[in-house]
Amino acid sequence: MVFPTSAINLFHIIFITNIAYKVEKRDIGMGEAEGYWKHILNGYEIDKQLQLPYNNKITTTGRSGQRSSVTLEFDQKLVDRMLTYAQESRVSMFQLGLTIYYVFLFKLTNGEKDLCIGTINRQVSQNLMPCRFKLNPTLPFNQLLLQVQQLCQKILQFSSLHCQETICLHGQEQSFFSSIIQTTFEFGSLIVGEFVYLDNTTIVCEDDNSNYLSKFDVTLSMNYNHQNATMCCSFEYACDLFDAATIQEMMKRFQTLLQQLFLSSFSLEKQSVYQLSILLPNEINLLEDINQTNVNFDNEIKCIHHEFFKKAIEQPQKVAIILDEQSLTYGEILYYIQHLSMHLMRKYCINPGEIICQCVERSIEMVIGILVIQTCGASYCSLSPEDPYIRIYNLIKETKARIVLVHKQSQNKFNDLINNNGSFSIIDIEQIIHNEIIYKEELNLLSNVHVTIKNIAYVIFTSGSTGKPKAVQICHRNFVSYTNSILYLDIMNGNDVVLQRASCLWDVHLHEILSSIIVGATLVMLQQDLHRDIDYLSYVIQNKQITHVTVVPTILITLFEYLQSKTRFDRIKTVRIFRCSGEALLSHVVSKWVPYLPSQCQMINFYGPTESTLVATYHRIISEDLATQSISIGRPLPNYQCYILDEHLQSVVIGKVGEIFIGGSGVFAGYLNRDNLTEQCLISLPGIEEKCYRTGDLAYYNHEGDIYFLGRADFQIKLRGI
Repeated sequence: MVFPTSAINLFHIIFITNIAYKVEKRDIGMGEAEGYWKHILNGYEIDKQLQLPYNNKITTTGRSGQRSSVTLEFDQKLVDRMLTYAQESRVSMFQLGLTIYYVFLFKLTNGEKDLCIGTINRQVSQNLMPCRFKLNPTLPFNQLLLQVQQLCQKILQFSSLHCQETICLHGQEQSFFSSIIQTTFEFGSLIVGEFVYLDNTTIVCEDDNSNYLSKFDVTLSMNYNHQNATMCCSFEYACDLFDAATIQEMMKRFQTLLQQLFLSSFSLEKQSVYQLSILLPNEINLLEDINQTNVNFDNEIKCIHHEFFKKAIEQPQKVAIILDEQSLTYGEILYYIQHLSMHLMRKYCINPGEIICQCVERSIEMVIGILVIQTCGASYCSLSPEDPYIRIYNLIKETKARIVLVHKQSQNKFNDLINNNGSFSIIDIEQIIHNEIIYKEELNLLSNVHVTIKNIAYVIFTSGSTGKPKAVQICHRNFVSYTNSILYLDIMNGNDVVLQRASCLWDVHLHEILSSIIVGATLVMLQQDLHRDIDYLSYVIQNKQITHVTVVPTILITLFEYLQSKTRFDRIKTVRIFRCSGEALLSHVVSKWVPYLPSQCQMINFYGPTESTLVATYHRIISEDLATQSISIGRPLPNYQCYILDEHLQSVVIGKVGEIFIGGSGVFAGYLNRDNLTEQCLISLPGIEEKCYRTGDLAYYNHEGDIYFLGRADFQIKLRGI
């Protein structure tokens, strides 16, 4: 029989390897072998659990030993390419296959680099050996292959006294060895059984309860048939741990990796292995679909205050703001905005883009002040009267603000600041509104203000719970695009009556205030001293016929518990939207209270940091959520993108954990006076024009494309890979 050149090369490598093994075997002693195996396993976690896609978690002692396998016969072109590459690289097919398996496990386990695979090269030795390899994903494949070749050659020298014997001879229990190896690799053995072909994948069910195979979770066997120069690979797995469908998916991912390595334009000599992907075509399509909800708002977007002016001109008589028995129409608010804006511009010569702070209790003046600042071409920065003196002073200093707007309830807070610091002016909004006169000839001051959607609309400080407070800068385009997105989704519309409850400490107060008046809704404000009173809150919802409520889950629970105790769920009968954000929304909370919601009411779970302009994703709660352990944060808002990536900025496979990156129209302009931090957080991703925000939050996709939030990356704790 005439063999292909590649096959002859394969036999040549095996023959040479056998000779080397027999020569080395004579000279290796127990002491040297013991030292080597200790060196190999030094620092490796004994109970380390690879993050394989387990369907069940069963200890070794509790397993039945039943196993099965999934087999794939390689395309002939792929076989030829692999054999040729091994020949040109002067490596054995065993070494090539083992290197591929290391790369595959690195991708499959979400970036695990310290890998220990059990290996048996039956052409040389029957001993099971731990091949521990620390994979550097920044290297190209050919360099990793050379490193694995050197590892194999070194291990081969000590295969006559393998690791398991050495450890057992020195008092270690057998379980030590089996605990560090969950997966093994073989090359050369043949699978016996009837092949059933299904989409290029062969499933072989076996009832063999072999003691050897039952010890390990999964074994990859690559088998070369030298008679017809064909090759196949098989994943043999413990049936207690994996379902057949899961292993079939693993096989398809492995096939995807092989095709990228040997049948694509991927450069084995130049491109880093972290750039390889094991995403399946349906996953790629799903991930693309997740981020494809785009609506062209940019042609319609104006600055926030211009959007308000438009609504005020269209509906001047509609009530815009209500606070107890006080109310103002859109037309009246426009008048007061013009009034105060011209005073500031005339007296203080406001510079476009400068920051003006406002320290005002929840009130109608708060709304007017925000719009006045933006009408003058400046950026709004909120200060809370509830904050301590030193924080307020530091935030004013950070923003370099010349002006702070106050009203009578908050002015006393600034007496010491005025006496001790002359670098900024305190302006009482109420005093100017009631005492100043508007002159028509001064109206041109407002028409001369040049501000675009790229200007900063507001600056809001984070709480500083993880360090120094950061000033997040949001431009007009960010905010108006966000508002257009929730308008497009009918989460808020011009017929809504919106409750304003949030403190000015949190950016959600801008959603409640500015989004509502941009879309032409009516805003209902709570008294400052009573916003924590649940009876008052529920009374206002009923009395003012509130339709849109933004609330954190903790307050939602408190509200529902109160209504249940008083049998007063009729108080929320007008609510159309409960917008939940700021905390994780738990399914047991939702399932308990959903039956009490009005028939027309939707509960929507939102996720997003301040840097994404309030939120980035949304999920409408449905009945299926009530039976789940956790509730999804859904999918991105229109014109937003949400990517879940590994540490090398590559997409993780469905079900695997990665870090959330947010892209699109809501991504903030950067941190005030902290360019270095901005550069760390705003990341350029391949193929994406605009920079994305790196959140530091962990999440994963399910197979429907919904996103599930898990927590912070910097506080993550892993227990046995779970």
